[in-house]
Amino acid sequence: MAGCRRAVVISWSIATVGAIALSSQTANQASIVFSFPLGSNAAALPTALAVDAGGNSYVTGVFSSFGFGAPNFPVTEDAVQKDPASMFVAKIDASGSRLVWATYLGGHKNRNWYWRGALDTPSAIAVDPLGNVYITGQTAATDFPTMNAMLDQPQGSTTDGFLVKLNSRGSQIMFSTYLGAPGSSAYARAIATDVVGNAYVGIHSEGRLAFERRNLSPPGTAGGGLVAKFNPAGGVVYATRLGSFRDDDIQALAVDPFGAAHLIGRATRPDFPLVNPIVSRCPPVQASFACSTGFAAKLDPSGTRLLYSTLLAGSTQSASLTAVATDSSGATYVAGTAGPDYPTRDAYQPTASGVRYFLTKLTPVGRLEYSTFVGGEGDELTFGLPRLLLDAAGRPTLVGVSASRDGVVLGLEHPDVPVFVSLDGGVSWTPSATGIRSTVLTLTGTSSGDELWYAGAPDGIYVSRDAGTTWRRSNSGLAAGQEETFEIAVDPAHSGTAYAGTRGGTYKTVDSGNTWTKVDPVMFFNAGTSQTGLAVDGNGVVFLGTEGIRRSRDGGGMWENVSRGLQVYTTGTAPHYGSIGPIAFDPNKAGTLYAVQSSVLFRSTDGGSSWAGVDTTLRGFHSGVETLAPVPGRPGRIFASLGYELARSDDDGVHWDCASARGAFSSNRGNPTSCTPLAGSARHRCSSATTPGHIGHPSRPIC
Repeated sequence: MAGCRRAVVISWSIATVGAIALSSQTANQASIVFSFPLGSNAAALPTALAVDAGGNSYVTGVFSSFGFGAPNFPVTEDAVQKDPASMFVAKIDASGSRLVWATYLGGHKNRNWYWRGALDTPSAIAVDPLGNVYITGQTAATDFPTMNAMLDQPQGSTTDGFLVKLNSRGSQIMFSTYLGAPGSSAYARAIATDVVGNAYVGIHSEGRLAFERRNLSPPGTAGGGLVAKFNPAGGVVYATRLGSFRDDDIQALAVDPFGAAHLIGRATRPDFPLVNPIVSRCPPVQASFACSTGFAAKLDPSGTRLLYSTLLAGSTQSASLTAVATDSSGATYVAGTAGPDYPTRDAYQPTASGVRYFLTKLTPVGRLEYSTFVGGEGDELTFGLPRLLLDAAGRPTLVGVSASRDGVVLGLEHPDVPVFVSLDGGVSWTPSATGIRSTVLTLTGTSSGDELWYAGAPDGIYVSRDAGTTWRRSNSGLAAGQEETFEIAVDPAHSGTAYAGTRGGTYKTVDSGNTWTKVDPVMFFNAGTSQTGLAVDGNGVVFLGTEGIRRSRDGGGMWENVSRGLQVYTTGTAPHYGSIGPIAFDPNKAGTLYAVQSSVLFRSTDGGSSWAGVDTTLRGFHSGVETLAPVPGRPGRIFASLGYELARSDDDGVHWDCASARGAFSSNRGNPTSCTPLAGSARHRCSSATTPGHIGHPSRPIC
């Protein structure tokens, strides 16, 4: 297999952008071929990458400041655009040792006064057999550079898609056009080229585009997804809309040697157009959506009919599709994430618990050839992953991020660990995760009685009875498939009693974690870095933030809503408070609690019966609030962790200042998800949970 398969991924660090090529000689061996820095202080963030037949890499992206250009970005002498812009495009040679060319690309005049992101954002890049480069994405600019354009003026109210073709030297725009609909926002997020240099673009638009030719939606409806084929000169060959509702979307596409377009995306209504489907029924979903799951479809070379179209989902859980590829026979390979009831056949890994990656192959006529899960005990993380690549023999390679320490591939174990322990007040740290098989989302311990540590993870709850030396998974009583645990709170007065917030609801143990009993059915939710609150006071009163703030005085038997004073939201079918973030008790003032709702700090001075807003400055930080920590013996002082930032208040949360230095939480170990001083012990211990396999994030000024 040497030389047959090359999986290419992208990576970035504090001041570099790199294209990393992984060369795979066997199914379980990989080595880094190169890592190329693009500018010493460029702060460039890649969004897409392509590789040509010669192994050259093409990368496009934006700048981390969301501004125009960056110091020391290496624009080459004959670049098509030297004037700094919000996008860049670059070519790196096959050895990874030389920058062939690099150019800025994009406009400068923003049509939206409120726009805070990059003015132009590339979503996909492709290369044709002659080395010409195609970039597609979305733009809010009124002066995006156009050439030989089908649409040379912006059409949409806020954003348009765009398509640009550069020559092989990056020195000339062959054609460049807006892709928009009058009065409606549009964006393009997928692109592929065929053997003769035609370009196929996946576009999302609620409104009708001027160049649409055909609509394959059910009568009287119009889907939000559209596939457009452009000839090498930029003319429209076909533009076909499909779906049954405006929220339907095309997320990726590939083109086979016969000119058929293979599509994946998201279907949002049960009447999504299906042809010879493998899965025809959308799993039930919450809220007002009647459907939300992945679909795979194949469009004939003329763009006039669907050769097949199928939903991809389990009977009760939807699937998210992230990558598609096709081989010389016209078969389709699809990758994504799904729950344990996703359909499998001739599987390498036929079963799964929780969310897992999957790989599915469909025959040229859309029949299921094989389908398998890929993953370990912890969730495999998404954010557009996994990615899928095929070698010349049609052998697939998956690229992704796993929360599992082992089990992804037989015999492969992650070298990092998710928990570290300090026995000297944080001066030194030692790995302490024997028995834990995934990342750790939350970590806490008892403050009196028997010393117990609890860790919440994607695969459930772990308990340590020997100061974190060894851990045992303890899921007895948790709902199968919903074991993911986001928060754990220990009753300070009863060391054997604890509460766990899981995807299946809130559970309680009274026997030190041996068994768990559900005390509330509402699922916990973790949106990025914003945590759902769960706390227990010294009298055993439990506070829960899954629906506003609710309080139980009898250990979870009865719950009362104590959300008075919090912000009421009017979205959805009825007014509601939404999910509440961290809840913390003030150790210096009896009856005083703090809670976070949408980055606004609230305070209660009557034991949680009513609340009043304290502060809005936490909105000025980059991330949601993960933890609140009032400091014992220091009245008024509160610390708040917000992703990579640490904030401090010295006046009971009225004002906040930055309390961390630049990059304080960036490291090769990842950012700490929780750090818990464990009192009531002969030795002062602090345990820290980190994300295994974390390679670092783009750094930025903390405050």
